Amino acid sequence: MVRQKFQRWIENNIDTLQNEGIVTEYTMPDVEDIESLSKPFIKIVQETKLCLGQVIVYKSREMVFEVIHIESEELLLWKYFENIKDDTDFQMILHPYFQTLKSGRIR
Repeated sequence: MVRQKFQRWIENNIDTLQNEGIVTEYTMPDVEDIESLSKPFIKIVQETKLCLGQVIVYKSREMVFEVIHIESEELLLWKYFENIKDDTDFQMILHPYFQTLKSGRIR
């Protein structure tokens, strides 16, 4: 449920993100049935002029995101959440991620 909610949130905000200079790409595991994985997930990879980022949301309600500076290859931000709720506000929880992705520095 949380994975699908996250996917809908990204799809609903993809134009806004692109207008902010954030290119989004879904990455899927190389398997026929994602539910057959031990930890099914949805993953997006995003890029700006300065940084690469990724967000992974697991069926187990875990979520992790990270931002890496392209030029220096420095890990700028890494965050792990253990139990994402169905009513999670992705805009709020991902705010530091998007700020770091756009600015190239920790805020």
